[in-house]
Amino acid sequence: MYLSDLEIESIARDVFDAYRELPEITDPHRMLRVDPLLLCRGVLFLKFRFERLSDDGSLLGLTAYEPCFTRVYDDAGSPMLFALDGSTLLIDKELNTRRASRGRRNFTVMHEAAHLLLNRLYPGRYNAGGSRMPAYRGAPSSPDHSPEEYQADRLAAAMLMPETLVRRNMFLAGLPPVIDILDRVVRPDAYRRFLEVAAMMECSASALALRMQRLGLVEVNDCGAPLRCLDAEVM
Repeated sequence: MYLSDLEIESIARDVFDAYRELPEITDPHRMLRVDPLLLCRGVLFLKFRFERLSDDGSLLGLTAYEPCFTRVYDDAGSPMLFALDGSTLLIDKELNTRRASRGRRNFTVMHEAAHLLLNRLYPGRYNAGGSRMPAYRGAPSSPDHSPEEYQADRLAAAMLMPETLVRRNMFLAGLPPVIDILDRVVRPDAYRRFLEVAAMMECSASALALRMQRLGLVEVNDCGAPLRCLDAEVM
C-alpha cells in the first residue's frame, strides 16, 4: 500500500488536532513541540516500554501488529522474551537515558507508532502479508528500508513536526517564512537559528531540515542531512 503525501499529511493533521485537545495541553497557541509519549498515550492509546533491544545497538525500536514474542536483553546482556500485544512500543532504553539522544528517541517513538496507526487505519491493506513479526527501526547504519518503513518515516515526521509548529518556531527563532539556502557555512546565522528550532522541537537537525524541505520552507538544503530521516544526526 502506498499513501500519497496529501494522505500522510491529512492523517498527521487529524492526530495533531486530537493532541491539541488533550487536557495536558493547557495552551495550544503557545505550544512549541509535540511530546511523542503523551501523543501515544493520550491520542493513539498505545503503551511503551524502554528495554535493551539488541546486544550491539542495532535496534532502536520495534512493535508488532498482533501478539507475539520478541527478544530483549537484561542489564547483564542476557536475552529474554518479551510479549508484545499489538499496542505496545518497545524503545531502546539507551535512547531514553542520554539527553543527546532525545531527538532520535522522539523520532523512533513516532516511527513505531506510525506502524500501528497505519495498520489500524488500513486493515488488510497495510501489512497485507499479515506478518506477525515485529516492525522495527534500525540504527542509522541499517541498510534495509522497505516501502513500509519509508511510509512510517514520513508519517512519523509529519506527526512529530507538524507544519503549524514548524512555522511558528521558525518565526520565533527569527527565520524568514522560506529559507533560500540552509548551509552552516554560506548562511551561518540562519543555520544557527535553524538549530534553535530543532532544539525547541526536540528533534534532530537533519530530520527537521528534510521536513522543512518537503514543506517548501527550505529551497536548498546543504546542511549535510541524509536522504532518510532515520539517519538523522541527533543534536
